[in-house]
Amino acid sequence: MRRILFLALLSVTSVSMLSMSAVVSAEEGVARIPTVTRLVSLFSQLEDELGGAVNNRSKTTLSKLLSDDFEMRTGAMPGNPIPRAAWIAQSFDEPKSSSTREQMAVHDFGKIAIVSFLWKIKDPKSKMARAVFVVDTWRREAGGWQLAIRYAGPATQGDHPIPGLPAAKPAFEKKE
Repeated sequence: MRRILFLALLSVTSVSMLSMSAVVSAEEGVARIPTVTRLVSLFSQLEDELGGAVNNRSKTTLSKLLSDDFEMRTGAMPGNPIPRAAWIAQSFDEPKSSSTREQMAVHDFGKIAIVSFLWKIKDPKSKMARAVFVVDTWRREAGGWQLAIRYAGPATQGDHPIPGLPAAKPAFEKKE
């Protein structure tokens, strides 16, 4: 068991060192090329399926992707979750739109995965995009991954500082 853990740690360290050596700073005039991890690729596909099911009004696909106890919570109504049926009905009432996801991160905890991303949705009439920060909690079930809880809120710069976030844009190094 220790040997397997050692080999896994060695593999992760080697990959990290290789990717760090390939990164060139922006000061040298070369932009970083983000790499997509296996989990980001997997959950991007699941989020694509979810968005496609909403746009196609497919209750069959949604019933596969959403857990029976699914709910959405927003910053505007933190104590009033939107239950599964109401979320589906509201999603189907909205006009079909195109959207993109950026800056996805996945934290794998075995049977639970926390997926966060910036969701840019284009309004079909005005062609204006709105940005939403989403945190999805996916749960691994016998039939695959199901979305259990979605937390969503506007991703705009507000007048209210967030505790723990520096006033100026933080210069945190991103883990690859």
